[in-house]
Order: sequence, then C-alpha cells, then structure tokens
Amino acid sequence: MTATCPSCGGSVEVNASFCTWCGTVTGAASPPPGPVYGSQYPVHGPTYAYPPPYPYAYPQRTDTRRSLASSGCTLLMVTGGLALLLVPVAFLMGAFLAGTVLMAGALLSILGGIMAQRGIMPYMVLLGAVILIAGAILFMPASGFGIIYVLIGLVMVIASLAMILLGFKDLLERARARGRVAGTH
Repeated sequence: MTATCPSCGGSVEVNASFCTWCGTVTGAASPPPGPVYGSQYPVHGPTYAYPPPYPYAYPQRTDTRRSLASSGCTLLMVTGGLALLLVPVAFLMGAFLAGTVLMAGALLSILGGIMAQRGIMPYMVLLGAVILIAGAILFMPASGFGIIYVLIGLVMVIASLAMILLGFKDLLERARARGRVAGTH
C-alpha cells in the first residue's frame, strides 16, 4: 500500500519514515538519530537509510588527464566529421589520393575517438589523427582557395592530438581495465 509524499507528490510506502524521491520525513516513526562520525554532538534531524542523491553525496573529482583525453577525442571526432565534408570536394578536384586518405583518416578518427573513450583500442585514435594529417597535407596543393579550411582542420587535428597525447595514459588505463589492449594481460 502506498501514500503520496506531501512535498514532491511521489509514491511512498505507508510505513516508510521518509520519501525515497525527495527525502522528506513522512508520518511514520523514524529511528533515533545517530552520532556524526568524528563529532561529539548528536545529529539533529532525520537519518536516512541511504546517502543523499549523487551531487551532494560524492563531490565530482576533476581529473586533468581524463578531461584532456575525452576532450581531445571529441575534438578529433568533430574534425573527422568536418573532413568528411571535404572528401567530395577532393574527388571533384581530381585529388583522388588525397580524398581517399582524407576519408580513411576521417572515418578512423571518428571510430577511434568513440572506441578510445569507451576503453577499446586507444591506439586507433592516434592512427586516425596521423592519417587525417597526411590526407590534409596531400589535399593542400589541390585545395586552391580552400587552403584556409585545410589549415584550420590541421590546427584542429594537431590540437586534438596534443590533448589526446597528454591524456593518453588515461585512455590506456581505461582499456587495460576492460582488457582491450594487446599485451596487457
């Protein structure tokens, strides 16, 4: 049998001492408050059978390597997506080798970024970045007035590669935790 919480309107068991949605004390008798660990004073107010919701219970820790690796992978995936837009242009201009290398680098960058963030084959993201750089360099002579786009793309790839390399240890740790790096068993 359930009742309704007076604060949030969520369903609460009739014999529950608090609302499991918002933590409001309900009409049922609550157990006596226990002491605060490390304090000589008793706790005033209700005690809960579980910790409060996530943002309050566990402060978010900042890990620079993880942030750099994730940001670098995301930027490389965006750059790979933009590079895919240049592939038809390269083919129309007759730069078939540059277009093919750009397409391979873009696809490897996108797939490698997704897989590296999930802890699978972190070296693929590096391979995608290197091939993308090679494709951009091959496309430069044929790009004509579009060289500014190629240069902006190169800067984006190099910036994402730098972030990935600075946080690469975290990508390797994620992959090792999943057992997805060759030679780490």
